[in-house]
Amino acid sequence: MRLNEPRVADPFTMWLLVACIVLTVPAFMLNLGVMPYNSDEPTRAIVTMEMIHSGNYITPTLTGEYYYNKPPLYNWILVPFLAPSGGATEWCLRLPMLISLYGLALSVFLFTRRWFGSYRGVLAALLFMTCGRVLFWDSLLGLIDMLYSWVTFLGFVVVINGVVEKQWRKMFLLSYFLAAAGFMLKGMPTVVFQGFTLITVLLATRNFRKFWSPWHGAGIALFVLVTGAYLLAYSRENSLQQYIEILWDQSSQRTAVRKGFVDSLQHLVLFHPSMIYHFLPWSLGALLLFSESNRRKVSGWFRITGSQPENHESNRQHLVLRLVVLVFCANVLVYWFSPATIPRYVLMLAPLTFIPALMLVQKPKHLYIIIPSVVIFLLVLRIAVNLFYVPVRAERIAEQRQKQDAIRIAERVGDNPLHIVGKSWIDHVTIIYIMTERGTPLKQDFGIYSTERMYLADERRFEAMKRLGKYEVLPVDTTFIRHGNETVYLFGIEKKEDTDGQPRM
Repeated sequence: MRLNEPRVADPFTMWLLVACIVLTVPAFMLNLGVMPYNSDEPTRAIVTMEMIHSGNYITPTLTGEYYYNKPPLYNWILVPFLAPSGGATEWCLRLPMLISLYGLALSVFLFTRRWFGSYRGVLAALLFMTCGRVLFWDSLLGLIDMLYSWVTFLGFVVVINGVVEKQWRKMFLLSYFLAAAGFMLKGMPTVVFQGFTLITVLLATRNFRKFWSPWHGAGIALFVLVTGAYLLAYSRENSLQQYIEILWDQSSQRTAVRKGFVDSLQHLVLFHPSMIYHFLPWSLGALLLFSESNRRKVSGWFRITGSQPENHESNRQHLVLRLVVLVFCANVLVYWFSPATIPRYVLMLAPLTFIPALMLVQKPKHLYIIIPSVVIFLLVLRIAVNLFYVPVRAERIAEQRQKQDAIRIAERVGDNPLHIVGKSWIDHVTIIYIMTERGTPLKQDFGIYSTERMYLADERRFEAMKRLGKYEVLPVDTTFIRHGNETVYLFGIEKKEDTDGQPRM
């Protein structure tokens, strides 16, 4: 048993933990596919479905045009979930997110158990799964962020464990392999995570000379080899320079440079209160620092007891806790100074706060009874939300109308080819449901139109088509789009005739 690990002899306490674990299944799986696509879900689905239909897995496309905003690893992962059904479904798209959630929770458990015992390991995992942001938002949507958070958290763990146990080769090679996977998921932010984490941990442990070690060079080489292989393959199909520039632009959009002084100042003030709100109730663990004894305990994590050897268990625990706190502080600074940050971007940092908070809880009843009881209450509440709120909400949100309108459009089009006029603004929710119903992607047409096709266009481009004078525009149907009350037009075209009865070209 680890030092300071609670001794759980009460069977009732163990049954509480078992109940918590069992309740996660209906809490996260019940009615998972009821809500229509939301947020970035349809974008991920469209890109993946176009990969499946085209067989091109190197240069992702969105409605037939190159898609630059994200590397393709997440879409590759989605392929085996979407391909067997022949189309995207909400349940299939969200299942990889759910697997990632359990994977991240398991990683939190294994890391915490390794240093602080099994009981705290289970609690740390459950605290992450039941914090407000995860329980009532991110576990409902099939977004990339849960998998990315898992990969990034594993990177933190590999660096901390590697430095504490002085396994330099394993630490550098594995952390850079995970960084390569993170880059292939989300691009440039991974470089910041890897750099800040390594530098912070090496400086904090007085091992910065290892930064220049051959194994660090080997890790960098592995990162370059993995990411470079993909970028080389990409460069043979499309402009690599444009791809890198847009990936960089996507990362820099959240910075203070892009948002201005007022937005940046507001974000600096509201960032931490906002994060506490989103990660309730467990973010209230910060209140433990108001205790003087707890503050002394935290300060003790930052020193090694001179009367004990460096590898003594208590000193190793203090070192791990110190590094957990420092890794959190180093990486949260990036988002604190990035005004466009949203809570799902920092999911991987949440466990780094829950683990130290658990180590500050000393009264047995808090660990044995109160915390598991709160976890059970939250999971039961989520089950109630799944049963009674989600079906009602699913019928009332704007995306449900978009879904029904998309199905109606697909039925009106039938087997006729359907394209999009230029860069018409059409919500991705509408596009993915049309694609799913028709079983074929939608593509954009730029200036070359056919009388044998039907078209979708936003209001501005629909009016422009009518002004061309070359075609007779034949409206078929319209549908409401939620953003800005836009209208999308479904229409066909015929060539106009001159006064002599000849088609006008």
